[in-house]
Amino acid sequence: LSKVVQLFSDDKDLLKYSLEDLYKLWQCIAEISSNRQVYIIDLAKTFETIEQDRYTMVCETFKNFISTFVNIAYLMSSDVHRMMEKEADEINSTMICNRKAYADLVTTLHKGAVELERKYYHIWETRVKSWKQLKSKEAVQGFVDFMNSTEIRQPPGVLRCLDEMREKQNALSTKRLGLLNSLRDMKPPGSTKAAVYQWNNALGHVTDQLEKTNKKYREYVQDAYDKVIEHCYERVEKTKSQLESENIIDGEELNAILNESFLPVIGEKQTRYECEMDIFERTIENITIFQDGLVRSLFKFVQGAAHIWDTHEIGVARQERALQEDLEGGRHRHDGANQVKEANLDIVMDKMRQESSQQTLEQSLAQACSLLEEIQEG
Repeated sequence: LSKVVQLFSDDKDLLKYSLEDLYKLWQCIAEISSNRQVYIIDLAKTFETIEQDRYTMVCETFKNFISTFVNIAYLMSSDVHRMMEKEADEINSTMICNRKAYADLVTTLHKGAVELERKYYHIWETRVKSWKQLKSKEAVQGFVDFMNSTEIRQPPGVLRCLDEMREKQNALSTKRLGLLNSLRDMKPPGSTKAAVYQWNNALGHVTDQLEKTNKKYREYVQDAYDKVIEHCYERVEKTKSQLESENIIDGEELNAILNESFLPVIGEKQTRYECEMDIFERTIENITIFQDGLVRSLFKFVQGAAHIWDTHEIGVARQERALQEDLEGGRHRHDGANQVKEANLDIVMDKMRQESSQQTLEQSLAQACSLLEEIQEG
């Protein structure tokens, strides 16, 4: 029995067995105890056989000795029988004492066997309870290790979504950076309000794409976290089924372990996921608000610069028109004055043709030269 008990006396060895194996070990213990009872019963039968043989032998011996004593004794036959009866009584007392001693021995052996079986049953029962406790702790520790694994702490699905989101964000950010850098090439006369509005529309389109990407991958990340929590609950159900199928624990005790050791760990992990999602959303929201503010400020600045150029361009155009008008007016005035001078010159030339005196001709010639000089000076 002690050798059988040694097979599961150590906790490490105990965990190697299933509940069915432990019951088989108990059957082995019970079989040994049963064989012990059989040995005791056989011993009792042996004692009975020995005593019966002794009784028969004593009876035969007494009969022979009574006949002999009656034939050779100097006493009367009744005295001989009386003497032999006394001897028979003593022998009977001795045989009765022997039978009582045998019965006491068998009873003691039966009692010892029962006590020994009860003792080893208590040991076996205690080890079964220890086995259930160890298996329960092993299941709890296995679940805790599962919850602390990389698969749960850093879910691959979440990391994959974040990597894809960063890749798309980088592509859109590069595109937006190109639009921002294009402002360096927006110089007069191309820096018009129309060009600024076209640039702003293109930038707004990229920003909308970025916001849609953030929203889409926010939902993807949330779904990935939800799948992890769902996987955790599936692991709980699997562990629960295993504990029940292996008859380790069930009923209220099983529910108590689930409520104390399993569900709080999932709740803690779910709370951490919710905090990470909240930080994720607030970070994206704050960055979006900050960038939108910068873009609006930049748009106002560029719009102001375009307005300055447009105002300057309009002023230049006005000045150009005014100068053109002044030029046309001066040309008209100059042409009118020249026409008057040319008409006067024609009159003077006509007079010179009609004059006959030298003095008058010289005066007309001087007047004509003066008019020519004025026309040349313009």
